[in-house]
Amino acid sequence: MESKIAPAGVQITTEQILREAQERRDSVFSVPKQRVDDLEELDEHRGRKRVEFEERVRRTRGNIKEWLQYANWEASQNEFTRSRSVFECVLDVDSRSIQVWLNYTEMELKARNVQPARNLFDRAVALLPRVDQLWYRYVYLQELLQNIPGVRQVFERWMQWEPEDKAWQAYIKMEERYQELERASAIYEKWISVRPEPRVWVKWARFEEERGRTDKAREVLQTALNFFRDEEEQIEKAQSIFSAFAKMETKLKEYDRPRAVYKFALEHLPKTKSEVLLAAAYTNFEKQHRTQSTLESTVLGKRRIQYEEQVSQDGRNYDIWFSCANLEEGTLRHLRDGGTTADKEQATIGRVREVYERAVAQVSPGNEKRH
Repeated sequence: MESKIAPAGVQITTEQILREAQERRDSVFSVPKQRVDDLEELDEHRGRKRVEFEERVRRTRGNIKEWLQYANWEASQNEFTRSRSVFECVLDVDSRSIQVWLNYTEMELKARNVQPARNLFDRAVALLPRVDQLWYRYVYLQELLQNIPGVRQVFERWMQWEPEDKAWQAYIKMEERYQELERASAIYEKWISVRPEPRVWVKWARFEEERGRTDKAREVLQTALNFFRDEEEQIEKAQSIFSAFAKMETKLKEYDRPRAVYKFALEHLPKTKSEVLLAAAYTNFEKQHRTQSTLESTVLGKRRIQYEEQVSQDGRNYDIWFSCANLEEGTLRHLRDGGTTADKEQATIGRVREVYERAVAQVSPGNEKRH
């Protein structure tokens, strides 16, 4: 028996199916709106909410988010005493939570409770002195209230913990805003005593220069050079100080001073990349403010540095040794032709001999196998 498959008499389209599904879909659940008509109902509503919050924080005591929602809800009801009580409870749970302290102080400030907010910041920075965010907020609050002595007091407490450079700079900028430049200079001095790094010395000198105290800027840089000149490694770190010193003197058109700084640096810096960069700066300086003799001396010094680098990499490259010897001999001839003192001539002869002696010391051993 054969079965016949025929299309249905009534055809249903996809559009009809989707439309019926949309019509029959259950409505989305929404929380019913509550209307409070009198204080008694309001108290009942608050009581129910408190019970809910208490139950939630009891179940998840370590969940800071639940505690903060509870405390902020109490503050939204103008129940600040209750809100403080909740915040103190959460501090018992985690007293080192930065989020809790920030929310707590923010609640007090929104309610214009300035003194309680100050007290909270005092507690927070005493407990978490390494958290810069709390110090910044505390300083901002004091300055917002125009309590400048209070700002200084907070900064002084903060600086005792030797914070990052940004904190020191914030302290200095605060004093600059109120034109207390002598105080700012004293802060630089404290900063140097905590972190005697070349960049800090340079910042201090630039500050003194910008306010027109060039003598003080020179004193700062000279002190920095004296601080770093004891050991070879320390001198190498001081390249930025040499550069800043020379640039400042050049700007002041005291051309003999930067020349002396460059020469001192090139004589004392070890043969490293730092010296090459400083030598290049010295050459540029002489090109701009040159005399013939100083320019020639600069070029000779630069070529000596290049030769020293090459022979340090390959001590048996005799072509370089001959070039170095020819350089020193040419310098000697130039001095004799132009007339010079006996001391300078003897010093130049000594350099020629030194080059030859160093070159001879690099002679290959006689028993070395040749190919």
